[in-house]
Amino acid sequence: MSTYEFPDLTPMLRPRSVAVIGAVPELHRAGGRPIPFSIAGGFQGALYAVNPRRTEIDGRPCYASLADLPETPDLAVITVRDSLAAEALRDCARRGVPAVVMFTAGFREAGEAGAILEQELIEIAETHGIVLCGPNCIGVVNRHTGLMASFASSLQIGELPPGPVGFVSQSGMFVSLAIVEQVERRLGVGTLVSVGNEAGIEIADVIAHYARDPAIQVIASYMEGARDGRKLSHALAMARAAGKQVVILKVGRSEESARAAQSHTGSLAGDYRVYRSIFAANGVIEAEGLEEFFDLIEAAVHVPAVAPASDGLPRIAVFGNSGGLGVLVADKVRQSGLALAEFSEATQGALREHLPPFIHPVNPVDLALQHLEAPHVLPRYLDALLADPGVEGILAIFGMYRPKTLEFAQAILNAKAKSSKPFVFACPHTSAEFTSCLADGGVPVFGTPERAIRALRSLFRRPPAGGVAPQLSPAVRERLGGLVASHAGRTTLSEGEGMQLIEALDIPVGRIALAEDSDAAARIAAEAGGPAVLKVESRDLPHKTEAGAVALGLEGSDRVREAHDRILKAARMHRPDAAIDGVAVHRMVPESRELLLGVRHDPAFGPVALVGAGGTAAEVLDDVALMPAPVTDKQAEDMIRSLRTFPLLNGARSSTPSDVQAAAAALSALSALVEAFPQIAEIEVNPLFVAAEGDGVVAGDVLAILNPDVPASG
Repeated sequence: MSTYEFPDLTPMLRPRSVAVIGAVPELHRAGGRPIPFSIAGGFQGALYAVNPRRTEIDGRPCYASLADLPETPDLAVITVRDSLAAEALRDCARRGVPAVVMFTAGFREAGEAGAILEQELIEIAETHGIVLCGPNCIGVVNRHTGLMASFASSLQIGELPPGPVGFVSQSGMFVSLAIVEQVERRLGVGTLVSVGNEAGIEIADVIAHYARDPAIQVIASYMEGARDGRKLSHALAMARAAGKQVVILKVGRSEESARAAQSHTGSLAGDYRVYRSIFAANGVIEAEGLEEFFDLIEAAVHVPAVAPASDGLPRIAVFGNSGGLGVLVADKVRQSGLALAEFSEATQGALREHLPPFIHPVNPVDLALQHLEAPHVLPRYLDALLADPGVEGILAIFGMYRPKTLEFAQAILNAKAKSSKPFVFACPHTSAEFTSCLADGGVPVFGTPERAIRALRSLFRRPPAGGVAPQLSPAVRERLGGLVASHAGRTTLSEGEGMQLIEALDIPVGRIALAEDSDAAARIAAEAGGPAVLKVESRDLPHKTEAGAVALGLEGSDRVREAHDRILKAARMHRPDAAIDGVAVHRMVPESRELLLGVRHDPAFGPVALVGAGGTAAEVLDDVALMPAPVTDKQAEDMIRSLRTFPLLNGARSSTPSDVQAAAAALSALSALVEAFPQIAEIEVNPLFVAAEGDGVVAGDVLAILNPDVPASG
């Protein structure tokens, strides 16, 4: 399924033997922790201390070099200072060590000199095929084997039972936080990897490994950015195909935080909207903050994800012991992308049998004091709610609960056992015994309704968009290849040249012809019939409206001639040195909706398809969706449907629905173009006029930019 060759991380995460280079006896130093931590963790493999200045550490022999070890270790942990790190890595290469974890800092994150040192590490690791984790990392942990090749202080908090979460982070501190949170939430500690500067392996490599690891059920990641966005996308697709739930906290969303991320580990953030589209396409659960991150991990561990029953919002039932909390929840549910279910008549009848006469069988269900006075009726309510085909999930919300704790919890679990529907509990004040009983039975408990609602929402995941990957026919590819090659060495194409690319993709265009003078413009417009549009054509005027180089709705030869001379003069005044090819005559497209289509190169993901509100509203509304190219027709349609302005295309306020399928096909074709011809750095159609359903689309304006440094191909 994947076109990427992901490295085998078994020597790093399941080593049979480990050497610590720079081992010391002091527990407060990084080199003093991996061996005693691994012993305490129950690691059964050989542990070797390496330090030429010592002969023993805590009663264990200490070797002067890797060459002196009785065997070649699977994993070496380098803890020496930055000036010695490259030589230590060379020693690993000479001994044939397959995997290295490097704690040492002071590389790319420290500036230009550090970047040079890091490049040396990269070259050594690549030359000798070493799986390198780091540098500038806090290490790796695998509680399933007892490996503790880390200096994280949180490994000293006490008992660390194994768990099903595979954690990977570009921040060492988040590894420490993950250990504490997973223990406190009774999730256990699974496998944790701090990738640091990613001079060797990166987050995508670890996610791909977790996708194949049967001990890992949930994959969690703190992510600042990705060097290779496509590789990340492939790894996430592997995880989805393996049935693993993935939770990601992506930081570096704004320009300011992206710069902070780059200074932290040198990560390239890219456009956050592209990450968001990749996450959505691969079923990733994305967290908005730290508490929510661990809430979503907890929910994923306890509750299997399900697909919504329809294209609409997932419908849930809410019940609890407070009408006031019910009203609060009703407000929050829709804001979170859920909907309150409408109960069937059968469900209402079943509820009415047991509810007090002053309580109506509506959603949310207010149990009043019945959970105290008659707890035996609770399972009957739950049975009715879970049996309702219109209910896809359950949220129980209680202000506080203390009496008959285990009896109440067991009643909930007995009812839950009869259904696979997601079930989440919110209770600000209750006992740890109650929380543990429910969580161990697959019903996570959160301290506020808001947290519970977000966790429940995360458990609904839509299947990936299908569709056929766009393919350029040999004839089209040959024609496009000739057009692109004819502009070799150029940077910006004129609109006419860009239109030729669009026409080759069978996307209709509004341009008729280029007029050499005003009389020719009048003749072309008259022959075409109907209102005309004139545009000055120049590769030096990518944005013609600002230059006054466009005239709309022209009828009659005199008006066409006057407009021709006027916009030509305006263009020359705006940009005296512009190379002007002439004035192009376009058909005036009847009233229709407008979209912006484009494909551009993202620093992390390569070619990225973009769709948004078009025309002059494009930059003002900033209503766009992005996805790595190429995109299928179905993916393109989903992108269009995700726009805030989509209701305008879909026939809002009794208007005629627009031809969304034709617009999606145009975006898919455009994405295939840039994928096939990397010489095209960026291409944009704005506006794309979208006619009524079944009437197709027309490209109104095209901007194409080439990368002269990329050789001709195709």
